[in-house]
Amino acid sequence: MSEADLSVPFRQRAGGAMKDPHLQEALTIATTKFIGLRREAFADFPEGERLRDLAREIKEATLQSLDRYLEQLIDNVERLGGHVHYATTAEEARRVILDVARRTGARMAVKSKSMATEEIQLNEALEAAGITAVETDLGEYIIQLAHERPSHIIAPAIHKTKGQVAELFAKELKREVAADPEVLTRLARGELRDKFLRADLGITGANFAVADTGSVVLVTNEGNGRMVTSLPRVHVAVMGIEKVVPSMTDLMVFLQILAKSATGQKLSVYTTLVRGPRRAGELEGPDEFHLVLLDNGRIRQLAGTLREALYCLRCGACLNVCPVYRQIGGHAYGYTYPGPIGILLTAMLDGAPAVTDLAHASSLCGACADVCPVRIDIPKMLVELRRELDDKKLAPWTERLAYGMLARVLASPRLYRWAKPVARLLQRPFARNGAMRSAPLFGDSHARPPRRRARHVPGALEGSGAGGLVTSRAEFLLRIRGELAKTRGLFPAQTAPRPAEPQALAETLRRELAERWPAALEGFRREFERVGGVFHRVGALVDVPQVVAGISRERDVRRLVAWDAQALGGDLLSALEARGLDPVAMPPGEVPEGERARLRQVVAQADLGLTGVDLAIAETGTLVVRSGAGRPRSTSLLPPVHIAVFDRTALIESLGQAGVFLEAWHRAEAPGEGAVVSFITGPSRTADIELTLTRGVHGPKEVHAIFVETPIHD
Repeated sequence: MSEADLSVPFRQRAGGAMKDPHLQEALTIATTKFIGLRREAFADFPEGERLRDLAREIKEATLQSLDRYLEQLIDNVERLGGHVHYATTAEEARRVILDVARRTGARMAVKSKSMATEEIQLNEALEAAGITAVETDLGEYIIQLAHERPSHIIAPAIHKTKGQVAELFAKELKREVAADPEVLTRLARGELRDKFLRADLGITGANFAVADTGSVVLVTNEGNGRMVTSLPRVHVAVMGIEKVVPSMTDLMVFLQILAKSATGQKLSVYTTLVRGPRRAGELEGPDEFHLVLLDNGRIRQLAGTLREALYCLRCGACLNVCPVYRQIGGHAYGYTYPGPIGILLTAMLDGAPAVTDLAHASSLCGACADVCPVRIDIPKMLVELRRELDDKKLAPWTERLAYGMLARVLASPRLYRWAKPVARLLQRPFARNGAMRSAPLFGDSHARPPRRRARHVPGALEGSGAGGLVTSRAEFLLRIRGELAKTRGLFPAQTAPRPAEPQALAETLRRELAERWPAALEGFRREFERVGGVFHRVGALVDVPQVVAGISRERDVRRLVAWDAQALGGDLLSALEARGLDPVAMPPGEVPEGERARLRQVVAQADLGLTGVDLAIAETGTLVVRSGAGRPRSTSLLPPVHIAVFDRTALIESLGQAGVFLEAWHRAEAPGEGAVVSFITGPSRTADIELTLTRGVHGPKEVHAIFVETPIHD
């Protein structure tokens, strides 16, 4: 939203939104659908309520030892070759990123969806520095072209109809296309693919960061997060300090409830775990990785009244059920974060005066607390905000007088009984057709423009100095410890459970799963097909080329890229070539930069990508693949068809078990291990245009899983 829009009083912004028929229709359809999907997801998930409680406990335990977990995260990121920066303010965060961009000579930055970069107003600063910033999430791309801000945390373009998007593309991209979500998505894919391949700098947020392993975690559906972290030569991740979690097993708790709360999915299509820059032997991945730890008001809330807002997962569930948001949408709030949680986050970032009017933009019905995956008591904190505004006399005198009188009346049964008939009598002159449109004296008290921090002028960042280290590690952690010291004794002590001997536990699980694999396979097949995958079953590895050839014939394509023979468990290339395909296997070791660039182009132009599988999760129909030498990340991402081959040794039953194996992997890294673990749950997809599901946004439109009955590595 522009500065001019913020000069309009909230009451008028809200009134304008309520009179917009397109917006009203879009909000009703979208929020109703999201509510229904979430309800269905948790109805089929008996563990849901227990996991919500556990997630809340983990969040609280992490906050109580935030300094320790952040220090552990920093140590691991740096051990893996990454760089960590500390930003106390949004301006400092921008300065760090601009310094990285200038030093590395970046001219174009591709961005994955990130509310943190919206929060720090990064795009304007990049553009002012001569760096083209391109949003690559379809919804974010649409609103960037429209020069707007997101109107929903997970559905940025929720307020746009397909007709409006078609008109926007015609105007900005000079391409006349039908107002059809699939056609519009295909156009955006083509426009953005070239930018992914040419960009110097990739910028992401972070849904989570795992202290124990130094992993930054991105949760997406389209595949742009994987593109942004794999193709540019520099990756910068901007992360609010509250996003850290202790371990991989803790991460799995959040993954089990996040997508269900946000979109009703059991798991988002892509969950990407990034551990620093690319490793030796990896075909792609950034040469530099930078993690920006963002304070921007968060640290002071460790001992503040908005502490629980630091639990927020940014799932958007509270927006969908909020009666106010469902009427006015996101732009009426005027700040980065909309909805009931947005009011709290705005107060956290900009201070209580910024929400003088927004603090009352809630009915306090409690629906937001009911759906929150970590049970944040949003109504309670909104009441605290209102009290703070009253105590500091930030609200208009008419409003303070009215609420003071109301408090006295409500505290006295006698006054309350007397006031009711008087109130009915006094209301009559202001009623029209049985309803009051405004109240006398204080009815328009919310009409004052919100107080807002002075907007940063991007040009003022010039000459910020080399290195970009605006706050030191010691200073940053010292401030956190100072705030934590104020909380001692105020909250029941919580301790995040630590996994005991994960490697031994993984071996025990392997033995148990070896006896249960038929049931796990049937569960995987059912869930994999439910998310849009195509399942095949063959007797032995030698049967795989026949299936692959059949897939290629049906699509009339020939170009195939594959992991190297050792990673796949056998040399399939000659058999594929004999069946009319043009296969290229990725080399198993390090290759010169020129050859790496050529091979990346080969992968980008391929029709089919053939990979192995490290884990196949029955609970969600998910394929887990690790990058490494001979195992490029892009093989499962750039071609429009991804074919994955696995056997019973990869089968596991649940996300909880996946956490155990991830813990074990990270404690016993093998030579040739890559920097990324990718969870793939069906084809790339989006519903950013009128919530119409469309496949093949940035990643594959088809995903095939070939199960081999005879163990591949026997």
